[in-house]
Amino acid sequence: MTVNDVAQEWLKERERNIENPEIPARVYRRDIKSYIGELPVEQVTSRDIYDLVQRINDSGRPSVANDALDHCKHIFTQAIILNAIENNPASILKPKHAGGTEESRTRNLEFSEIEIALMVMRSNKDQFTRDNYIAVCLLLTLGVRKCELIAAKWSEFNLDEQIWMLPEARTKKKSPGLAIGLPNKIIPFLNELKVRSCGSQYLFPARRASKRREYISDDTINHALNTLFGIPSSAQKKKGIELPNLMQEAGLEEHFTVHDLRRTCRSRLSQLKVSSNVAEKCINHKIKGVEGVYDQWGYFDERKEAISKLADKLDKLW
Repeated sequence: MTVNDVAQEWLKERERNIENPEIPARVYRRDIKSYIGELPVEQVTSRDIYDLVQRINDSGRPSVANDALDHCKHIFTQAIILNAIENNPASILKPKHAGGTEESRTRNLEFSEIEIALMVMRSNKDQFTRDNYIAVCLLLTLGVRKCELIAAKWSEFNLDEQIWMLPEARTKKKSPGLAIGLPNKIIPFLNELKVRSCGSQYLFPARRASKRREYISDDTINHALNTLFGIPSSAQKKKGIELPNLMQEAGLEEHFTVHDLRRTCRSRLSQLKVSSNVAEKCINHKIKGVEGVYDQWGYFDERKEAISKLADKLDKLW
């Protein structure tokens, strides 16, 4: 029995028990399978797994290295369940052997930084496509998670009434479904996407044929953003391509990620004096403690007013 055989059993279990099984499946396909996938499970050593996660960490992806280590532990636990091995070769390894202990990120962009970032994105359409640019503007305004936006279907939207019904099945961490009032300033973006999607059921359809899914990859925007910071893709690294740090050249010194846009939305809502309860609901966070148990009000009107205020501010930058 090979690692691939066991991994397929584990991935089936993941599909039944986690909300986004595509995430571990992607890490396995991209970073684990090519290295140990063809090996019989009983031949894989702790050193093999150590070398695997170190390779990922050396490529500048410490968090992915930690994820890969965690997935390996689960895969070889699955192998024990299947009576293929008796001991888990990944169990002895800790995050310090992979990407290191991860600290919670605090990065968020001030309005002045957003202006620079959007300018660089607009000025480099060959590296950062129009679809990617619109996605960033929507993420900044609506505060939704990237996975919730890129997998969105047109059937969830009523552009006449300016409402996006985000279903519970597509939210993360068992967040409730959410009716999102769409500000006037982002309707032109959505109308443009409607044309650009060319009849697809998705706002951001895949531009290349794929057997896995019909909308863009989870890494599409991330990779495009990295190139603006001078970070080449894996394919570019293999070809020895070096990229200039266009963001730094424009005056934006500190790197940011796509997920930092969600934190940016929340932080700028506070800057605009939006109350904490409303701002938390805008990004679909549960209100903590006893208040969260008893306060089930959705704050729809208040949320729409808040993100409209933010959109009015961002409209001057995009």
